[in-house]
Order: sequence, then C-alpha cells, then structure tokens
Amino acid sequence: MFFGTVSTVAGVWTIFWDDSVKTDIAMATTPTGRFALLFSVGFSIFELMQLATMSLTRRVFYPIVFLHHTWLTALLTQVMWCDRLQYLTVAGLAMEIILPCDRISWLLLKAGMRNTRVWEWNQLFLIHTFSLRNMVECYMWFHTYRNWRRIWSVTPLHLLCLVYGGLVLTTFWMTPFWWIESIRRYSVTFNARRQMNLRAKNNVSDEKTQ
Repeated sequence: MFFGTVSTVAGVWTIFWDDSVKTDIAMATTPTGRFALLFSVGFSIFELMQLATMSLTRRVFYPIVFLHHTWLTALLTQVMWCDRLQYLTVAGLAMEIILPCDRISWLLLKAGMRNTRVWEWNQLFLIHTFSLRNMVECYMWFHTYRNWRRIWSVTPLHLLCLVYGGLVLTTFWMTPFWWIESIRRYSVTFNARRQMNLRAKNNVSDEKTQ
C-alpha cells in the first residue's frame, strides 16, 4: 500500500508539475525521478522474493503477477542504467494507484469483512481506479507518438523493447484482466448480499404470517 501511494504521488507530480523533464522527454532526468525509480526497483525485488517464497512454501504460482514484477524490475533497472525515458517511466508509476485499494480489500478480506459495506465501497472505488490507470496509459502513448523521432534516435533498442513491450502488455492484457477480476469479485459480493437481504425479508414475512 505504501509503495502504491509513493508511486502515485511521484507519477502525478511528474505528469502535472515537474516541467523540467518535459524539455527533453527522452533524456531529461530529475532527483525526484531517480528516487522514485530506486524505490520502485527495491520494492519490485522484494515482491519477487516474496512471490518466490510463496511459490515454494504454498505451491501457489501467480504467473501474471510474477511476469509484471519481473518485467518491471528489468525495465526500471535499464532505465536507470541507460539514463533514458525517465519521464515516461516515472509518469507510468501513477498506474500503481490501484494498489492502495487492492491492499485494503485484501486486509478486509482477511479480517472477515468481505460482506460489509466498507469492503463493497472500497471494491467499487478500486474498479474506478482502473479508469485512471487507463488514462495514464493513454497519456504515455500520446507523448510517445508526439516525441517518437527523438525517443527512437537516442534510446537503445533493448530499452525500447522493455518499455513499450511492457506498455503493450499493461494496456491490452494486465489492466483489462485485473479490471475484469475486480468487477467479478464485486458482483459476487453484491449478489451474495442481495440474496442474504432477500432471505432475511422472507424470514421476517414468514414469521409475521405465522
């Protein structure tokens, strides 16, 4: 949850207020951007270690999450190493806006509060954050289109493949998949709550008739 908050703040700051990096979208760097990248690399490595431990101990494997963190770690490391595309990469961290709501949802689930209004409202807000994630993806594609010649001329091919391969995966697979999963979880809970309310009303009406 903390990583999601920090990444969202860094991404939003870069998009709306950090004008210094917009002078050269392919080459410009800032101390804030470097901090955000280092912080994100550390978190991604931690998540990979946690996933590996979980896979070995519980024999449960989440391929899409593993792919996401592996790709993200390689991408962020190469962005720092090559000193290219920092602006778009840090702006893309705003896509982690879904993480705080997702972690709150998980905590409420573990606390046995899945059938509460709090979980339902949080899940509904999580679904809407995917729309904001889509907006960040469109923002990155738009600035790529506007600055493609400059990006192509100064960026190594392997970094282009990592950044835009990851953006393609995120835009057309990961975000839609997680969005649909969130809607499915919400609809299951909503329908279960509705059935519980109907049963309660039926029980009350039966007691009155008796």
